[in-house]
Amino acid sequence: MDHLEKAFVFAADLSKQLISLSTAVIALTITFLKDVLGWKDAAPIKALRGTTLLWSGWGSMLLSVAAGLMMLMALTGELEPKTPAGRNPSIRKANVVGPSIVQILSFVLGLGLLVGFAILNL
Repeated sequence: MDHLEKAFVFAADLSKQLISLSTAVIALTITFLKDVLGWKDAAPIKALRGTTLLWSGWGSMLLSVAAGLMMLMALTGELEPKTPAGRNPSIRKANVVGPSIVQILSFVLGLGLLVGFAILNL
């Protein structure tokens, strides 16, 4: 496997890992709210402090998943372009880098917001 192939594999793996982590964080926070705090319907969640942080964190994690999927689609498009003649695939093109940056930043932001929510409700 040459360096270009490895770059594509590593970029795709990073995106897949962040997609998995984002969905796992959402699932764990929902489980935490239901099992530990006794949240069964919408009423008790209003009694929690910092619910804006919770909703914003979930939204940011969902944005991370969506950006990750866009990045994976961009990688696929780079590997098999419509007009292959004279075109070199790269993971550094804007159609790949843009969604990747959004994915990473929204994951970090979402994680920070959910940690803030947890600290407020300890």
